[in-house]
Amino acid sequence: MGTPGPDSMIFSIEVLKTSGSPLGAPAMRGEPVQGIGDRATFSMSTEPAGPKSLRPAGDVPVTILSVQAVRGQNLATFVAQVLISPSGPSAGQTKDQLISLVRGVNF
Repeated sequence: MGTPGPDSMIFSIEVLKTSGSPLGAPAMRGEPVQGIGDRATFSMSTEPAGPKSLRPAGDVPVTILSVQAVRGQNLATFVAQVLISPSGPSAGQTKDQLISLVRGVNF
């Protein structure tokens, strides 16, 4: 397996103001997460590296971790695309790191 390089992580945050009201919030799918805003969910998926993932082809799949959170009337989506190295943190550890990071964000 390849070792992730400098492009081993892409992180994005999107905050939609006044989108989190009960009538305006989109359906939130995933595993419920406690301690983030009024309501939050986590989801994770993988896809092969290559043209569709906007990364060079390789043996290490892209792991996509996403946290959606509603706080008041704000909806925030935090997405991390990472290459999980066999010698680095596991997907579970990366999930815990992302959730800890999101807990500290004021949106």
